[in-house]
Amino acid sequence: MISTAMMTKRSGFLLMAMGLLAGLVMATMFGGGSTANAGSHTGFEEVRTNGVEQNFTTGTSREKTMVWFYGSGFTPGENSTILVTDGNGVLTDITIPAGKQKDGGGTVYPLVANEHGAWATMWTIGRFTRKGVGSEGIFTVLIVDDNFKTVATAPLALCNNVDRPAITAGVAGVEAAAAVAAVDAVAAVAAVEAVAAVAAVDAVAAVAAVEAVAAVAAVAAVDAVAAVAAVAAVDAVAAAFPAAAVAAVAAVAAVAAVDAVAAVAAVEAVAAVAAADAVAAVAAVAGVDAVAAVAAVEAVAAADAVAAVTAVEEVPGDVPSFCAN
Repeated sequence: MISTAMMTKRSGFLLMAMGLLAGLVMATMFGGGSTANAGSHTGFEEVRTNGVEQNFTTGTSREKTMVWFYGSGFTPGENSTILVTDGNGVLTDITIPAGKQKDGGGTVYPLVANEHGAWATMWTIGRFTRKGVGSEGIFTVLIVDDNFKTVATAPLALCNNVDRPAITAGVAGVEAAAAVAAVDAVAAVAAVEAVAAVAAVDAVAAVAAVEAVAAVAAVAAVDAVAAVAAVAAVDAVAAAFPAAAVAAVAAVAAVAAVDAVAAVAAVEAVAAVAAADAVAAVAAVAGVDAVAAVAAVEAVAAADAVAAVTAVEEVPGDVPSFCAN
């Protein structure tokens, strides 16, 4: 009876020891903390964002854009780190939150997969836009485990969409300046043509004036001829009269001839002055109009050139090929 009891107790202790050993082995295999062993991946890890293209205002002190990252297919309890390349080609951990959310960093840290193998976090770009830090570009976001082994990737395009309207406006400004220059050129041509038309009118008027003077001169010449004819007639009549009458008539004829010559000379002098004045007037008007037209065209061209240069200087760089907006 005693030996049987001792054997029963020994068997019980043995069975208990074996149970404890089995429990320890099971605990070692399936126990542990909330983080899975690094390297225990499912092979189905996938990461998506709330949009491949995100606004990135280059040079601003703090970018307010928020990028959501969603992970799935991870081993439950697995810890992940999100890395993105900065403007210097250096990988930057964007999982760790900054002191203030507006300064950047993630919202969930550590980033551990839940029981469904999924996680989500939001990255505020924040101070990543500062000069010498981040830059525009399309990047491969890396999701790495605790051994910095890449588990998954996702594309991310950082585009300066805030300044993109300025580019469009700058191009529109150049096109508008070109259009104004074209209109001004047409106006300048019209002005020159108008000046030419005025000069032509003035020339016609000058010719008419000269012709009028010539007509006056012709009338004066006719009058002079008539006076000579009258003298000749008087001479013919005087031949039938006494010598005294002839002398008197001759004296009258001489005076008339002198007056006719003086009249012709006076008319010719007036005609010469009028012609000179007409030519001078035409030249003066044409000269003034030409100078004014040239000055106007030069002023418009200078203003358009300044406007075009200013518009071109205000145009930012070309739109990156990877930016849709």
